[in-house]
Amino acid sequence: MSKRLHGLALTLPLLLFLGVTFVAPLVTMLTRSVHDPLVADALPQTLALLQGWDGQTVPDEELFQVLAMESLILHQERTLGAVANRVNRLESGLRSTILRTFRKLDRAPPPVAETNTWSSAMIAADPDWADPKTWLAIRRAGERYTSRHYLNALDMERDASGAVVMQPPERRVYLRLLGRTLLVSAAITLICLSLGYPVAYLMANASPRRSKLLLILVLVPFWTSLLVRTTSWIVLLQRQGVVNDLLVALGMVGDDGRIAMIYNMTGTLVAMVHVLLP
Repeated sequence: MSKRLHGLALTLPLLLFLGVTFVAPLVTMLTRSVHDPLVADALPQTLALLQGWDGQTVPDEELFQVLAMESLILHQERTLGAVANRVNRLESGLRSTILRTFRKLDRAPPPVAETNTWSSAMIAADPDWADPKTWLAIRRAGERYTSRHYLNALDMERDASGAVVMQPPERRVYLRLLGRTLLVSAAITLICLSLGYPVAYLMANASPRRSKLLLILVLVPFWTSLLVRTTSWIVLLQRQGVVNDLLVALGMVGDDGRIAMIYNMTGTLVAMVHVLLP
């Protein structure tokens, strides 16, 4: 029992290090991906009124006034920018709309302004306030617990009724990137397996002397900086690089027909296999 406790004690520093540097940041990131109370804490009265809004028409004067009063306080406290950033993530361009509007209203709020209502003053400051999409973005940004980040990762979103729908075609990028990432990962895995398994099999069945030599050869890449290894492949594979110069010298390609082997899928596969194979 004492030996087991001694062995456990020896592993505690490593477990603590993994917890602090890996587990804790991962838990924090996962929590923030579904919990974002900033807008809800900053605009509580506005969001309470937005819960009863139909999501189709321009809100009434009361909602304009409540949002204006809360936003002007945030503007004076210099915290409105953080709220505007959150809303802008859902509807591009609203950061400028929010900051510009309440900067103007802070200087001349109704009834000091020419217009005597908050709705007309805000719409005069920026026409986006007459668009229900602006208010929908504020309501969605005010959700304390939300799945929108995960829906965005799948090119989805919620419409005004709360139903999950696909995003407009011009905004669908993540699924394509995810598919490409999985394809490249699978290709690199297969290449590494094809190249690494024979060496691993030979090391496992070779004599101790030979297996040590093979192990040294496998470990040699770790002695070289990753940046140096990556830069070396750029030197080798670029259009004016060593590989293309060799192909031209052998007459396999013309000088005007040099092959592009970097900044594309070929260079990615070569460099990633070199990094991950050991």
